[in-house]
Amino acid sequence: DTNGIAAMNVVEPSKVYLLDANPTAENMARHLFDVVCPRLLEPLGVRATRVSLRESDDTWATVE
Repeated sequence: DTNGIAAMNVVEPSKVYLLDANPTAENMARHLFDVVCPRLLEPLGVRATRVSLRESDDTWATVE
């Protein structure tokens, strides 16, 4: 929703991170594993082998 995103960007400080998919635990874990981890870890010579994102005490998503 472009109006909602524009409104959030007006608030200072603004930290809005848009995903290309619905922000489910599975999609966020996949994005962290495929995009965020490599950007942060590759310069250090480190590679993530798994990302787990917990939704509640009983549900989570794991990407390997």
